[in-house]
Amino acid sequence: MEGPGVADLRDLFLRRWHESHDSRAAHDLDTDERYPDVRIIADTPDRHSPLFQAHRDAFTAARRRIWMANSYFAPPRRMLRALAEAAARNVDVRVILPAVSDLPLLKLAALARVWQWLRAGIGVFEYRPAMMHAKYAVIDEDLCSIGTFNYNSASVGLANEVNLLVRERGFVSRVAAMFEEDLACCGEVTARSMSRRSGWARALDRVASAGVTFVDLLWGPR
Repeated sequence: MEGPGVADLRDLFLRRWHESHDSRAAHDLDTDERYPDVRIIADTPDRHSPLFQAHRDAFTAARRRIWMANSYFAPPRRMLRALAEAAARNVDVRVILPAVSDLPLLKLAALARVWQWLRAGIGVFEYRPAMMHAKYAVIDEDLCSIGTFNYNSASVGLANEVNLLVRERGFVSRVAAMFEEDLACCGEVTARSMSRRSGWARALDRVASAGVTFVDLLWGPR
């Protein structure tokens, strides 16, 4: 990244450095409309998350596509509703997940919820070459998000996160091309492929999903 926004990221680093010694001082950062082509949002462990809200707003406004790659995808209810409503108005909603995760609990929880996502019209794909740790999204032709934010409640209520929301169309186009390259390395998750999972595996999926639901209740966005 180049330009005046770099100073915001520098100041954010120093702020987080000092907050590591005194968490009571922690607070969010949102450059909002300060710059024409990028918005920097950093939030703290709090159920009122500007990052969650910014993504939900973008999904609600989407008209053509919502393409996401996220290593720990387990969207809270309000975010899932925004994605389902987008799919219902013929927005192309797709998400890439890792085929193999370094957090098995979230992977199993995702598998338990895939049925709901598929019924909502969300295309689900698994990235197979390696453990995927990407966290980015492309919304229409004029917005993309890149950063640390995971679409789950633990990311909202328990973590410091920071994302760039970029509005520069050339950059958005390059990120969309990257998504298509990643998609070419994926296998699609379908009702048929899910039906091959054993009863024991599905039981583990449901237990993991119940754990994620508990996290949603305790730390999910308000």
